[in-house]
Amino acid sequence: MKSEESAKKAAEATRKAANDKRIARIAELKQMRESIFKSRDNPVFMKELATNPGFAKDGNEGLANIEAELRSLEKPSKRIGPPVRDTVDELKAENARIQREYQREWEWQMSGCQTTPPSDGLLPPEITERRFFRKE
Repeated sequence: MKSEESAKKAAEATRKAANDKRIARIAELKQMRESIFKSRDNPVFMKELATNPGFAKDGNEGLANIEAELRSLEKPSKRIGPPVRDTVDELKAENARIQREYQREWEWQMSGCQTTPPSDGLLPPEITERRFFRKE
């Protein structure tokens, strides 16, 4: 009994310490972000930025990193669904399929838009059936 209670207390203390650390990091990041904004709010900075657009590049990257870390700490996302890479691959495959269909359509138009089924195999069967053997 006592070992279970001490294990629960230790786990709770660990969770509390991790949460306190997370809260402290959030406060630190917000303070860093505010100091960047405050340093940018002066005429000298604005003049330098107007004459040299690359002047604030490092600061912008720093702000983006701060915002990304804040987002991950404040609202940890539990991603549901397929990984992004799978979605991108599926979109690429779909775009390639549509492009092939457009190419076949263009070849059909360049062949004089014949109204009889082509015998040279330019069009796949599903397009030939749709175009020449309509069931109405």
